Amino acid sequence: MIFNKEINCSASVAFWNYWDQEHLEHIHDGYEKFQIIYEDKDLIFSVREVILPLIRLKITTPIFMKQLDKNNLIAFGIIFGVLSETKVFINDIGHDKCSIKVIYKFYLNGWKKLLRPLLKYLTKKWFQKVWEEDFVLKTRRQKVLKYNFKDFVGLPKKINDRINNDEYILKLPLARPKNSLAPLIKIKREDIEFKN
Repeated sequence: MIFNKEINCSASVAFWNYWDQEHLEHIHDGYEKFQIIYEDKDLIFSVREVILPLIRLKITTPIFMKQLDKNNLIAFGIIFGVLSETKVFINDIGHDKCSIKVIYKFYLNGWKKLLRPLLKYLTKKWFQKVWEEDFVLKTRRQKVLKYNFKDFVGLPKKINDRINNDEYILKLPLARPKNSLAPLIKIKREDIEFKN
């Protein structure tokens, strides 16, 4: 399934939204608990409790997300024992405006092919719901960045300093507050590499 959208925010702000784990429980009705297992400069592995739309079934799913380059990311999850792949392509199409293309793919074999109509239906509902919930968050962040807002600092005290026309540059991993709602299990890269 392919979805194409445009929004009044930069590509970097749109990508920030995908990487911001803090907003999930507060903005999206479908997310409950989650835990980050591993995070690096361009990837994150987490486990999330998700409530599927309409059928209101709660499932736990691992999510692996990787930034492939400046304009693309890929995510993998498992729903009903089915591997899902989500590709996201985000491109600037003007000042503070971008296009977003999302491609969902489910790897179905055997009896799992019977889930195709249900997954197609749920994916369409899920995408629209998440898009609407995130829309204000993305456009509002774009606006406050123009006022020279800095994460965990806020707006400059002087009104004259509240003008910023610089391009927002996404830096991963995102900084999180000390009392983060996204608990991180600290695993060092060398702990996950295979050694002879």
